[in-house]
Amino acid sequence: MNEDEPKPERSPRISRRRAALGYDARTERRTLRGQARRRKARARFGLVATPIVVVVAVVVTLLLLFGGPGDGDGGDETTTTIAAPMAENDLLVVEQDGFALTMVILQTRDAGGLVLAIPGMTLLKSGDEFKTLGETYATGKEDALVATLAEAFGVNIKAVASLPWTTLRGAMTSAGFTDLPSQILTSSKEETDRLSHLVMALIRGGGLGTGAAAWQALGLAGDASGFLAAVSAAAAAPASGQWIATGLTGAVVEGPGYKYLRPLVGRARALLSGATEESTVTVKIQNGSGVVGAAESAAAQLGPLGYTVVPAGNSEDFPGVDQTRITVSPDTAVAAQRVQAALRVGTVTENKTIEPDHVIVVLGKDYNPTVSALGD
Repeated sequence: MNEDEPKPERSPRISRRRAALGYDARTERRTLRGQARRRKARARFGLVATPIVVVVAVVVTLLLLFGGPGDGDGGDETTTTIAAPMAENDLLVVEQDGFALTMVILQTRDAGGLVLAIPGMTLLKSGDEFKTLGETYATGKEDALVATLAEAFGVNIKAVASLPWTTLRGAMTSAGFTDLPSQILTSSKEETDRLSHLVMALIRGGGLGTGAAAWQALGLAGDASGFLAAVSAAAAAPASGQWIATGLTGAVVEGPGYKYLRPLVGRARALLSGATEESTVTVKIQNGSGVVGAAESAAAQLGPLGYTVVPAGNSEDFPGVDQTRITVSPDTAVAAQRVQAALRVGTVTENKTIEPDHVIVVLGKDYNPTVSALGD
C-alpha cells in the first residue's frame, strides 16, 4: 500500500460501540497503571502488617498466661486469681458386715476443724455411672472411692481407714457416752448427725477413753497410721478453735428395690471449704404485715445468727397476715427454732416441699421489731 493512499477506516460498527461505552485509550492506560500501583501497595502493606499481627498475638498470649503489667506491683488492683488449694482430709469408713454404713471425713484446720458424716447410701457419680458410696466401697477400689469424693465435694483425701460399727460403738460405750445410735446403724438424718458428734467427742472429748490413745486401741484397718496421725493432730488442736460436727443432708429417694440419698452437694462443699454450718442455711423473709421496712428489720436482727438472710419482699397475702409463720424443710428444724427465738414470735411448720436448708419467714402484724431487738 502506498503512503499516498488513504488508510482504511475502522469499522463504523466498532467505533460506535466503543464510543457508546466511553472508550478512551488514554483512560484505559491510566486504569491499568492504577491497578498495578494498588497491587504493589497491597503487597507492601502485607509485608509490614503480618509481623505486627504476629507480635500482637504473642503479647496477648503472654498477658493471658502471666497476667497484666499491674500484677505483683503492689497496686490496689490485680488481674489474676489464684485458686486456694484443697485442704487435706482423712476418711473413716464405718462398716457393718463388710458394707460401708457411714463415712466420716475428718478435717483439721488452723483454728478448729470439721467432722462430716456421710451416709453410705449417698448417691454420687463414680466414673461413668452413678453409685452409692457403699457400692463404690464394696468394689474394693479405694482410689475410685477417693476420686468420687474428690469430684463431688472437692476434697483431697489423704488417708482412708476403716473399722466395724460394733467396735466403734463399744469404744463409745466405754467412754461413757449415752444416747448412742442403734446397734444396726441406719442412714437417717438424726443418726448421721449423732454419729458425727460422737466421733468428734471420741477424738477431742478429753475424758477417759477418748483422744488418740483410745483410737490406737481400736484396731483400724487400711491406712491406720495416717488416720491416727490425723486424730492426734485433731486431739491436740487448741480448744479455742471452732469445731463443726454434722451429717450430710439431702433428699431420700426410695422405690421398689432401691433407696438412696440425693445429697446437698453445695452444702458439703461449703462446709469442707471452711464455711460455718450456719452460713449454709438460707432464711428468706417476707413482709405480710403491711409495715414498711419490717422484712429489712427482721433481716438485721437475724444476721448475728450467722445464717444467709435474704429479704424477699412482700408475701402473697400481704398485708393481711396477722400471725408470723415460719416454714422450714424437715432437715432445718433447729435453725427454725433459733429464728423463732430471735424474733420472739412465730409458729414453726415443717414442709417437705421446701428446699433443704431453707427457712421461709412470713412476718405478721404480731411482729414488733422493737420487742425482738431487746433479746432475752
